[in-house]
Amino acid sequence: MTCRSLVIVDYSGTLSCAAALFALPHRLEGELRASGLAAQGVKDGASLFARVVRPTWQEATTTALGYGGAIVAALGGEDGDGEELRRAAGTFVGRYLAASTIEEAWLPLLTEPARRPGLFLLVATDHYAEATGAILGHLAALGLAGAAVRDWGRKGGPPLAVANSADLGFPKESEGFWEACRSFLPLGGVRRIVVVDDFGANEAYADPRDVPRRRRAVGEAVGRVFGLRPEIVFFRLPSPPWEGDVVAGAVSASVAEVLGLLKEV
Repeated sequence: MTCRSLVIVDYSGTLSCAAALFALPHRLEGELRASGLAAQGVKDGASLFARVVRPTWQEATTTALGYGGAIVAALGGEDGDGEELRRAAGTFVGRYLAASTIEEAWLPLLTEPARRPGLFLLVATDHYAEATGAILGHLAALGLAGAAVRDWGRKGGPPLAVANSADLGFPKESEGFWEACRSFLPLGGVRRIVVVDDFGANEAYADPRDVPRRRRAVGEAVGRVFGLRPEIVFFRLPSPPWEGDVVAGAVSASVAEVLGLLKEV
């Protein structure tokens, strides 16, 4: 296929607002108790992020370690006597990924490649190794077939792929991430690139001061690799709690903005 337009959509906090909702303090505390991690000393989100997420983020999201492995390593269960911890970590990660569903209001964008020849849609995420299969499963639940970037490069398929930093070995802010995407996908003739991303703005424990830097870094990395300045659609939700209509309205507005940009190609 010849790709003229590329739409890059972030996952957590963008395609999946539910993933961001999972991390809200009241929800996260309940999930830590239900999984058994609270009994291992991780009783709230502040503890989870301080003891697990932040110290392990770089390694865990650019290798096959995974979220479960990061939890076990950070909390000291890697020496063979931490079966309860491993079980709790697996339960927590499973619940998190299962809850990270895709908002149906994104469907008019996700199905656009089927209506528009030359459009490729790339779900691009800084995430753990376990997430790739979960994302593909959530897409399949909406009737959408896709593949991980490396698998797509070997087999081809519909113009929809999932690029996960854990699979590619680089974060989205790195040129290496986008070089890998370009090498495995048919993106040589792209004339317009649209990036839809919250850049961490919808994440409960992200530093809002870092959002402009992330936005700039991702845009510059994409631009350098493809030689084309991307259009940025900043997906920002209002402060939680989020009602369904609020989320659907924000998604629909972003979908309309993207489709409007694509008309110019």
